[in-house]
Amino acid sequence: MTQVFSIIIKEGVLAAGSLWQEIVYYFAELGLHPSYFKHFTSAQIARHLHCLIAAKKVAQATESDYIHFEIEDADSAFYLTTMEPEKVAITDAKVAEYINTAQDCGFSVTFLKSEKPPMPEGKFPLGVFVVDKQQFDSSVKFEDMMDETDLQLVATPRFLQERSVEVQKLYQTLIDETMATRNTVVKVFDAPTNLAQKSGAQVLQLAAFDVDRKGSAYISEINECFRSHNVEPKSSM
Repeated sequence: MTQVFSIIIKEGVLAAGSLWQEIVYYFAELGLHPSYFKHFTSAQIARHLHCLIAAKKVAQATESDYIHFEIEDADSAFYLTTMEPEKVAITDAKVAEYINTAQDCGFSVTFLKSEKPPMPEGKFPLGVFVVDKQQFDSSVKFEDMMDETDLQLVATPRFLQERSVEVQKLYQTLIDETMATRNTVVKVFDAPTNLAQKSGAQVLQLAAFDVDRKGSAYISEINECFRSHNVEPKSSM
């Protein structure tokens, strides 16, 4: 927290006392998934928090509960929005549009949901989407991978490095079933004890067999399915 404070206070925009209150709430009370603080550096978190503070001021000035912003770079993107049912679809569309720019590369989408609203008097928690573009091994030829089932060959090096052997096995099983049936596969099962943050957590896996070989991501469609059944993932892995 102190590193984030030092980075933001140097910009001379916010008073030290109010800034520290914002940082404490963001780190200790908002309830973001622990993976968020592992994924991002102090400089990146400072950027997110500074943008959030600015967005909150805009919302307060307009007497709105809707807080949102996005940061899009060449290799990654960060989207934050209050989980207001009428507004969150706007962010879904922006995520889907950004993913469409991932040509000839892999990508990952991580979703995180806070426990509390960004402001104590707020009505809606925050939803965070993180998109990371990932390069495949230089020896990979896409035309040779269309029917490949080995995760070690079709996944990016970064994907494999960031996931344990146990998690890789879950993905491998999903790939095998999808390619064997040549159809969409949906699986729901109890989360392995060492992977679960809370008792009773479940894992949902979905894979679509891409008949047209166009690489559709179905982000908006999947999120709409979740919300229509009043299901909001706490995090993705």
